[in-house]
Amino acid sequence: MKFFGKRLILLLILASLAITTVSLFCLWSWQKKNLLLLEKDYQEQMEKNLHEQALEHASSIDIFLHKIESVVKTTGAFAKKQALSPSSSSRKNFFHDPEFRPAPDNLEYSSKHRQHVAFYHSAFKVAPEGYHDTKEYLEAPDALSYGDWSEEVEKTIQWSKDLDLIFAPMYATMPETLWVYMGFESGVHRTYPYHGPLEKEYDPRKRPWHLVAQDSPAQEVVFTTPFIDATTGKVIISAVYKIENEGRRIGVVGVDILLEKIQDEVLAIDAGDAGRAFLINEENFVIAHPEHTLPNAIWQETDLQVSIQKYETEDNSFRELLKKSVNHKGVQGKVYYSNKEKLVSFVPLAYGGITLGLVTNYPHVKLQARVPFLRLRNIILVGILAAIMAVVVFLVFPWHQENQQNLDKKRLVL
Repeated sequence: MKFFGKRLILLLILASLAITTVSLFCLWSWQKKNLLLLEKDYQEQMEKNLHEQALEHASSIDIFLHKIESVVKTTGAFAKKQALSPSSSSRKNFFHDPEFRPAPDNLEYSSKHRQHVAFYHSAFKVAPEGYHDTKEYLEAPDALSYGDWSEEVEKTIQWSKDLDLIFAPMYATMPETLWVYMGFESGVHRTYPYHGPLEKEYDPRKRPWHLVAQDSPAQEVVFTTPFIDATTGKVIISAVYKIENEGRRIGVVGVDILLEKIQDEVLAIDAGDAGRAFLINEENFVIAHPEHTLPNAIWQETDLQVSIQKYETEDNSFRELLKKSVNHKGVQGKVYYSNKEKLVSFVPLAYGGITLGLVTNYPHVKLQARVPFLRLRNIILVGILAAIMAVVVFLVFPWHQENQQNLDKKRLVL
């Protein structure tokens, strides 16, 4: 009988250990599943937060660009009205060269423009082909060739001086503006504020901003690829708008915007863990990026036609994600940077073919903060199971021992 008693105690102990083992396995499985769910929820929330942040900042930039678009269209409407009903007011006309007289008497040095300007007037310039004798104009001083231009050029010069009535208030409403201007099909260029001189070969019809506008759809403001301002050497982008009447080209009105003003908006974005934000145009050239710095040195235009992948990654996952960003809702996904996972969000802006991008480290749950808690729970559970096993042994063993003693007594009596 003692053999059977010991076996019963052993079976109880083994049963308790089995229960403990199964319980720990179930707990481990539950913990693993719970951590996976936590990780998935965390990643989904971080992805959602990044994309919502991209949408929010894109909306903010859209408001800024919408303001520019509205002002440019308003200026274009005014210019078109003037062109269709030309009239000459008593406003003064000033040639683009301050050395040429008469010149504005209220010139002041502007650090923004890096030269003397006059905020009360615009300046006009005529392209070489606008003169009767282009060769003579290019070789002779302006004083000798001034006025020797076509009748169409003269008419444009006279009626376009009233554009100051719209240029000045337009400029005042946007401190980020460098120049407001219009290039006419006749070869006349008028720009505000007054400054100069422009190079003799300057022809507005051959400038990138003019060519981009002429190739754009009607009634659409186009934001150009960054380029070099011809007078200051500063890096800018232009918002340009072509003006036509029944298919006849009149010209292009534009606004030059200092690139660092837009950069400030983008660089101020906090994209999270080792994150950054950038702007690219429809050709995937950089408009703003933390590494796309703009020193005071004069840049070449080719230096500014830089692909975003120079600063980000050449991985196909980046290119494929960028291709998908064709609607104004944007896309988001995992991209590999030298085998390191990043989360990238692209949101096309509503204007100008510009896309906002946000990049951050791909979110992974940091389990270190949760593991001690889970281990403590394991210890507590094991302690409870051990206590239960001890209670079982405590209750069963005395009962078994008492029964064994009674059986021994009966055996002696017999």
